[in-house]
Amino acid sequence: KELKPDVLDKMILKEYNKKLNYRSLMIARTESSFAIHAGREAMWQDMVNKQIISPQSKKQWLTCDDSRVSKFICKPMNKQTVLVGQPFTTGDGRAVYHPPQTHPNCRCTVVLKPKN
Repeated sequence: KELKPDVLDKMILKEYNKKLNYRSLMIARTESSFAIHAGREAMWQDMVNKQIISPQSKKQWLTCDDSRVSKFICKPMNKQTVLVGQPFTTGDGRAVYHPPQTHPNCRCTVVLKPKN
């Protein structure tokens, strides 16, 4: 059955708006997360430089630990711990300092690890 042009136009516009909305939200989430984590990393490094925290202070990568965590990138990083100012190593071997340098829509976080 052939669709009328106006019906087809509405279907295309609906799909276009759906994709545009998804892409807009993905960019907003990713860029917000990047800004938060980059700022946090800069603050921790500044605290080390000003001797507010020890140069041996560590940060830890945490995933959401659910089925949506990227199996080959973030999952192997869960609870990985490195010195402040040092990069983490992703499951695919890249050096990253914070989410979302791993991939768009990354839900992971990095926390300052308390001394044991």
